[in-house]
Amino acid sequence: MPPEAVSNPIVVFISSSQDEFNSLRKRIKKALENEPFADYSLMKGLLIEDERGPVIKQKVKTHMDKSAIYLGIFWTRKVEMDYCRVLGGS
Repeated sequence: MPPEAVSNPIVVFISSSQDEFNSLRKRIKKALENEPFADYSLMKGLLIEDERGPVIKQKVKTHMDKSAIYLGIFWTRKVEMDYCRVLGGS
């Protein structure tokens, strides 16, 4: 039985601009949302897998600003990492 969802979950934005990590991002989202914290589902994974186009950078920034946790998966590209540094990350 899946854990009971809470009304205000902790939003985790899972992001990577590389298609190679598509299944990894989806598996992380599923694991977060199905992890029972005292029988409650406290986290909600957020993906923007199907969004493309010239406004995607702004959408990534918007989701990063609205999320409690940002999980960036990087290999060689670092556009999102640069914005994370602006927000105070390392």
